[in-house]
Amino acid sequence: MTPDDLAIQPLLGAQRPASWTARRFTVLGMDLAWQGADEALTAAAAQVLASRAKAVSSGLSLSILALRTPGTSMPSNLGLGAFAAEADGRAYHEAGGLLAILTPSGSCTLADLESGRISAFVNPEADLAAEAEALFGAPVWRFAARQGLVACHAATVIAPSGKGLLLRAAGGGGKSTLALAAWRQGLGLLAEEVTWIDLRTTPASPTLRGRPDQIHVAPDVLTAWDLAPVSDLADRADAQPQGPVDTLTGKVRLALPEGDSRLVGSAMAGPVVFLARGEAAEAGCWRHISTAEAHERWQATAIAGEASQRADGLSAALQALLGRGAYVLGGDTPPRLAARLLEMDHDWGTR
Repeated sequence: MTPDDLAIQPLLGAQRPASWTARRFTVLGMDLAWQGADEALTAAAAQVLASRAKAVSSGLSLSILALRTPGTSMPSNLGLGAFAAEADGRAYHEAGGLLAILTPSGSCTLADLESGRISAFVNPEADLAAEAEALFGAPVWRFAARQGLVACHAATVIAPSGKGLLLRAAGGGGKSTLALAAWRQGLGLLAEEVTWIDLRTTPASPTLRGRPDQIHVAPDVLTAWDLAPVSDLADRADAQPQGPVDTLTGKVRLALPEGDSRLVGSAMAGPVVFLARGEAAEAGCWRHISTAEAHERWQATAIAGEASQRADGLSAALQALLGRGAYVLGGDTPPRLAARLLEMDHDWGTR
């Protein structure tokens, strides 16, 4: 994509920069061609989109062109109809395969979700740390969903069998904590919060996709349950704390080490593991469960974002995942839970 491709560019007041920053990212196995008007935009996009983990190609490609606008604000309505406003000040409008996103700074992203052509028009005053996810990440995730990938609220670790164990729980249920503990005990990491299900080639044996380069945990997790404190993590370069505690989630972000072979971008699906940290009857043990119970537990831990996806795709993904088998894992310390994941993986392999 080049600036000449964008007929809307003059309308929004964006100007062609003297030079471009061009990069290629791999995200969810998709090939993403990036052109940014300056290094700051490119760095912000890399933080949101780039993954160093190796992944089987999804066969999908897309492109993003990011421009700066000379003014201090963008039009509040681009003639696209009503926007759905979010509590954080962002507004979205999607219709006919086209997506528009407005952010509090007046920046705007326009995306063709069929062709994968995305154009971002960014206010020079925009707080990129706060808005990059909406401007660059959201349209990529919507493109992936449009092409048939299904997002689910779950972490995924890679067992010795090579299969992905999908860790499912309600928000605050310990997914990220267990994923970090499992990674520190030698298991692979595929995703800590959102796992993408790819059914396009092998519906009965789905491919799991994710971005394992970062993980978010509560600060006290780093000193509790036999996990290393922040200072120890930093000294040993196993994982580097990044920035302050997020005021919305109460978590701190850890950037995992580059080149670690345990960071995996894709894997074949294994069983689903439901975390039952608050259920006294399940404490200290694990058990294999029926498909009917697995469906009940899945629905009980569903979030609104999952339901916003195509119903047929979500239903097919759920059927494929639970058809692989499911377990309940009761509460305990993260290192002990990580050891029980190995037991479940062995049990699953014998069924």
